Amino acid sequence: MSSVAVLTQESFAEHRSGLVPQQIKVATLNSEEESDPPTYKDAFPPLPEKAACLESAQEPAGAWGNKIRPIKASVITQVFHVPLEERKYKDMNQFGEGEQAKICLEIMQRTGAHLELSLAKDQGLSIMVSGKLDAVMKARKDIVARLQTQASATVAIPKEHHRFVIGKNGEKLQDLELKTATKIQIPRPDDPSNQIKITGTKEGIEKARHEVLLISAEQDK
Repeated sequence: MSSVAVLTQESFAEHRSGLVPQQIKVATLNSEEESDPPTYKDAFPPLPEKAACLESAQEPAGAWGNKIRPIKASVITQVFHVPLEERKYKDMNQFGEGEQAKICLEIMQRTGAHLELSLAKDQGLSIMVSGKLDAVMKARKDIVARLQTQASATVAIPKEHHRFVIGKNGEKLQDLELKTATKIQIPRPDDPSNQIKITGTKEGIEKARHEVLLISAEQDK
């Protein structure tokens, strides 16, 4: 006698719920089996290179100290003295005022240097100039030109040496004028004169004259 199983709606739902997880589990296992197994490199990654470790280990402890560079001071201070007989403005009642003070203010604004004025015992003018080297040199040139009486002199050198005093793009001449706080006038190429005119203080003129003669002498070697 054969047995017959009666499948009701409840038993069908129970049967179905029992099959689905099993099917999902089998599908998951099958997908894991189909994926590629990890390689040896993935399972055991290589260690850091020995050379890099040795390089860092051999670096001396004071390596940072060797890399530090000293910072040079960018601000300098120079004091210039204008003798009484060479002062343009000699009114003692207006020291620090009037035209003299106005000129100093203009020099500071134009060059970026800082100026401090004081009277020496001989009634000469002492001027302390502070700032960057280029600003101090420009201020010094303005001080000589505007606060100090000017003298002039000439120096003769061969005409063919004039271009060496001028330098490339006039840079040599500009540098010479800044160093000596003078104004140096060189004849034009079409002017046959070999006389170079120097205007400034007596001290500045002597320095500029010496430099011009030195440049000319170097060309004769």
